[in-house]
This record gives sequence, structure tokens and C-alpha cells, in this order.
Amino acid sequence: MKRALALGAALALLLIPGLAASGTAGGAEDPLITRSYLTDTFYSQVRLALAGTAERQLAAAAPRERPPRLAALALRAGEYAAFSAGQQFLFLDGETALTLRAGTVLDVTLGAPAGESAAADHRYVVCEDSALTLYALTDCALLASPGAETGAGTPPVPENPFLDVPEDSWYRDDVVSACQKGLIDGVTPDSFAPAEKLTAVQCVKLAACMHQLCRTGSVTLEAGEDGPWYQSYLDYALEQGITDRTWGDDPICRADFVGMFYRTVPEEDLAAVNTVADWAIPDVYPELTEGWAEIYALYRAGVLTGYSADGVHAEHAFAPADTISRAEVAAIMNRMLDGSARVRFDLEG
Repeated sequence: MKRALALGAALALLLIPGLAASGTAGGAEDPLITRSYLTDTFYSQVRLALAGTAERQLAAAAPRERPPRLAALALRAGEYAAFSAGQQFLFLDGETALTLRAGTVLDVTLGAPAGESAAADHRYVVCEDSALTLYALTDCALLASPGAETGAGTPPVPENPFLDVPEDSWYRDDVVSACQKGLIDGVTPDSFAPAEKLTAVQCVKLAACMHQLCRTGSVTLEAGEDGPWYQSYLDYALEQGITDRTWGDDPICRADFVGMFYRTVPEEDLAAVNTVADWAIPDVYPELTEGWAEIYALYRAGVLTGYSADGVHAEHAFAPADTISRAEVAAIMNRMLDGSARVRFDLEG
């Protein structure tokens, strides 16, 4: 008990703006902002304390005051506030949806990463190399760091960190969005390798993680310590019916990729928004092409569009036996999870 009280008192001091171990509260040098502090010290200490202990002790010690450098911010339903590294906010009232665009955002009241919505009277800190968007589902009130970007509808497309993803490429927005949502990673911080072919076991991993994310809201799957790195993902995929076979490290064909990914999201999330007649896809033949039903379903849902006519492929051709690139994978994953990213078109037979 004494240890818990001592820890709570120490944590309360850390949470008082201006009394962080070093730097200004909410600034770039605030230890709450740095990942090293977060992983090496803060998480391990906070998990020993009861949720909210520090905030309750702080409230009992002094009247509740507005933290320095936070300003009142009101959002109407349909508006958003985008926060970047070093910024923070104290949420007061309303209903929200939180989208983590990169890195880590800490709910310092709970002592855990931020959830999918903001909780009343909870304070949130955006860590280094991190970004968060708060969407107002109803009218909301909060105290926020000055400089938070606000607006209505969808926030502007975030900055592209990848040197090998051209700004005018067809996949630019999908790659950046998919990476910021944590659906797929770059091969390095500034390289995505958009033309690299996806292997079958990489596809298994992505499909397993996406399946778990759609059903639980988070991904807990990790590479196992024994056997191939992908074994835990394959076990999950076999158990959940995402696939019925084992795979190797060869590039996967486009039809097999779709066969797996069609099973990652609930069927009701793939409702048709396009009219695509049977036999309208030039190289996908009903009852004849393996996986044709899933391919047509994703065309109709606006997830797949096929190729543009390029002298090799006909307009909207799918090329089911060809390999699939990381850029194409990012686009498909982004469209599967984000209905607003789907492509509207009609294709008559």
C-alpha cells in the first residue's frame, strides 16, 4: 500500500504541467513525449498504479485549473482536430472517434495508450513521431494545445515520408494512409518499396492481422519464437478460415491474394456500390477462373478496379495469375477498411 501511494504521488508530480522531469510539459523535451521514457520507465510504473490514482490525488491537492498552454476548443459534430508530436488535450465532453495516424498517443489519466474514443476528463499526450486525429461525432468540448489543426470533414492528406513514393503516383495517398493506420509498414522510415512483390507468407501475416483488427479493434498477433517467423500468423489464418493451406515464401498471385483478403473483413462490410455485370471483367470468367466470385465481389464493393488500358492489359483487367506489388496491397487494404476510399464505377458486360 505504501509503495502504491508513493508511486501515485510521484506520478502526480510528473503529470503537473511544469513539473516534468525535464523540459516544459507538452514540449519536445517533456519525458512523457519521448518513447524511451515511455517504454523504459513510464509504462512499467503506471501499470502498478490504479487507473486514475494520480489525477485523483492531484485534484485533491489543489483546485482543478486549466493546464498552462491549453486553450478551450469547441468542435461541432462532423468536425475534427488533428494533433501532432508534443501536443496534448484534456477532453471534457461529447462523443468522438480517435484515429492514430502514427506512433503512440498516451492516455495519461488511464496510464495506457489511447483507445478508439476520448473519455471525459482524460488527458492525452501525443508522443514523438506521432499523430492523432479526433473526430467529433457530437458537439465536443476540450482544452487543447494551441496550433492543433481543425476543420470539417476529412483532414488533409498527411505528408508523404517515403522518397520512393512519387507525389503524382496513383498509389501515393493509399500508401501513406495505409501506413499511418498501421496496416502496412515501410521497409525503412523513408522507403516503401512500392514495386516489390508480396510473398505468400507476407500475405498470410497481413491478412491475419487485418482479420483480428476488424473483429477486436486491435492486433495482438506476433511472430513466434519457435519455428518460422510467420507460423503464429499462419496458425491464426488456418484457425479462422482465412486460408485452408500452408504457404511458402514465393510471390503470391493476385487471385490467391484476393481469396485470402476477401475473408478478412465481415461480409456486410463489402456491400456492392458498383454495378459490375458477370463476364464484364475482361480476364475473369465466372465459373472458370479460380476465385472469380471473390474478385467480382471486390470489384462491386469498389475495392478492386483492375488495370487501366496500357497496351498490355485491357481496361479493368485483373490479371489473376500475375504477382501483386506492395503499392497495390496498400491500396486494397486501405479501401477495405475505409469506405470513403473505395472507387465508384460501373462495368457493363
